[in-house]
Amino acid sequence: MTSRALASPPYAARRAVFGYFFIAGAALAVWVAYIPLVKQDLRLGESALGVALLALAAGALAAMQVVGHVVERFGSRPVTAASAVLLGLSLAGPALAPNLPALFGALLVVGACNGTLDVAMNVQAVAVERRYGRPIMAAFHAVYSVGNVAGALAASLAIRAGLPATVTLPAAGILLAALAGCAARGLLGAAEEHAVPGPEETPAGRAPVPLAASLLGLVAFCCLVGEGAAADWSAVHLRDRLAAPPATAALGYAAFAAAMTTGRFLGDRVVGALGPVRVVRYGGLLAAAGFTIVVLAPAPYPALAGWAISGAGLAAVVPQIFTAAGNLPAGPRSLARATTLGYLGLLTGPPLIGFFADLTDLSAALAVPAVLALAVAAGAPLVRRAPG
Repeated sequence: MTSRALASPPYAARRAVFGYFFIAGAALAVWVAYIPLVKQDLRLGESALGVALLALAAGALAAMQVVGHVVERFGSRPVTAASAVLLGLSLAGPALAPNLPALFGALLVVGACNGTLDVAMNVQAVAVERRYGRPIMAAFHAVYSVGNVAGALAASLAIRAGLPATVTLPAAGILLAALAGCAARGLLGAAEEHAVPGPEETPAGRAPVPLAASLLGLVAFCCLVGEGAAADWSAVHLRDRLAAPPATAALGYAAFAAAMTTGRFLGDRVVGALGPVRVVRYGGLLAAAGFTIVVLAPAPYPALAGWAISGAGLAAVVPQIFTAAGNLPAGPRSLARATTLGYLGLLTGPPLIGFFADLTDLSAALAVPAVLALAVAAGAPLVRRAPG
């Protein structure tokens, strides 16, 4: 490859990676919107649905244990493209499942495809960012949020039109799979991925996963506990503890998500100006302040402000963690390790908060993500290897 080619940012690859982050966000959002209707169609109780939804997490976590090795062997391009196509096609499974065991199996497949795509597209994103030579990771994660919104809105319109899951999920899946197939040609190939070596890049399979990957994963765990708290507990806290009407309570997560998405679109410029360490440190402190406002809020609107501040604080944290992990030795496996630990935070955080809420009350339990946000700030030096 010529020096001129190396000097030219891979615009096509960047657009392609944007596409895969959008696909990942939209696919899960369409499924989530139809969960109540699938539950109704299969006549599932709350506990049965909970068991089925565990399959989504189990499939993702299982896939994350092996995808790093697969990406090292074949490169992130084919793994990203194949897993995105399969994720889209797998959406038909939950819609067509006739009973609980079939639904469990279908969601296991969806989760495995999603977990594989999550790691592979972030490995590709790290390689593209490395070729650019400046921070661009936060924008990829912002587009994931845009995919969430687009998928949720599309599913909402389909539900309003009376379209059942057996129509919408397969149709959306085919559309997303086609988009994934079209975007594949823009991705960096294996040789291009390594054309600009990472700061500690070694031949695939020869380096063990360093301790730093696990430490970065613990920082991601602390961050994603906060994201899970916002998703699962913001509306409940506003309604039950602060007596907010249902429409106002629903704004809790909307405020958090809107601030996070905005922060991610702005995050790359901020990282370029301040560096990743200060962005993660100040972001953790800002998130801790936001969660503290939520805990102490006497009324709904101060709590809404707290959720928004928390979302803004956490916005750029995970992108910087993934960039740093992807630039460690054994990059794909290091990134998979950090992703797995972070995902565990997203899964275990909300139940942990529920456990503490039973022991005390929900307002006090929401001090947990505030404390963990301080741990995020303390772990900021770990992202020093991130470009920029």
